[in-house]
Amino acid sequence: MGVPVPEALALPETAELLDRLGARPGIATEISLDWLHWRYRFAPLGYRAVPLDGEDVAAGLVVFRLRNRGPVLECTVCEVLAPPGTKVRRSLSKLLARTGADMMLVAPGGASSGVLQAPLGPILTWRSICRPGAPNRGDLSLTMGDL
Repeated sequence: MGVPVPEALALPETAELLDRLGARPGIATEISLDWLHWRYRFAPLGYRAVPLDGEDVAAGLVVFRLRNRGPVLECTVCEVLAPPGTKVRRSLSKLLARTGADMMLVAPGGASSGVLQAPLGPILTWRSICRPGAPNRGDLSLTMGDL
């Protein structure tokens, strides 16, 4: 399902998509082709990419990873690269169905609007370097790829 991330990043449509994304609000990683290559090129982890609408990268791109957790197949949505205002919930539901995964992990506040949220996941630790104090959760625009 999908293609290896480096293959998707080589498409000219991906660079055009990134140009249309704009900056994420709050504290967030600045997304670039260089950063995406650095983050997702490690082939043994099996990062894959699919167009958000299933066909056209210009409409958006989802970076994900499948892995077994005991008897459960987990789909971790690492990045949803979509222009502002794009509705992604239906696309994520289709991705879940197409992969056959039993569950999907999406960063809180990310593209998970309307998706059942469970009280589990990574614990984020903050270390102040340039900014005093820890930010409020609402100040963060992190993806599973950041975590």
